[in-house]
Amino acid sequence: MMYNNYQLSLNDISKGDFLQKINIKDSFFEDFSYSEIKYTNITATIKSEKIGKELSLSIELDGWVNNLLCDLCAGDLSIKIFSKTNFILKYTAQKLESNDEIIYVKPNQNKLSLKHLLFELVILSIPNKRQHNNNECSNEMVELIKKYKKKEKKVSDPRWDALKKLKE
Repeated sequence: MMYNNYQLSLNDISKGDFLQKINIKDSFFEDFSYSEIKYTNITATIKSEKIGKELSLSIELDGWVNNLLCDLCAGDLSIKIFSKTNFILKYTAQKLESNDEIIYVKPNQNKLSLKHLLFELVILSIPNKRQHNNNECSNEMVELIKKYKKKEKKVSDPRWDALKKLKE
């Protein structure tokens, strides 16, 4: 069961299979003031199953991140995201730092906050190069870029020129 602030009840998921869907909307990102993401419509599906003493946790994100800037024309851009990430929850009394695959929890811990983890997964789902699909960029901006783009001069290296002559 999911509680306020995206807290996962470890007692509920440790009893067996668990499935929960939550919506990640605009208000989710208010706590992350440094984030450029402000407008989203994402569904996070959280699945868990008990495997021996460990728990497997699967988080699937599916939805849209809206009002990002296109890297080419600086126009508004909506990006479809989909990702599926698996984790192992391990109970340990030692203080160990979680990594990309394993989340360590204390044996007496009742809740696990997923808010920052969900935030990171959304960020990592966005492509590095954000650009409109073909011919959707602002023509006016593309023309301005072409107009002011510096022309690259081809400087040839005499060593390569000699090799090119051998090829001919």
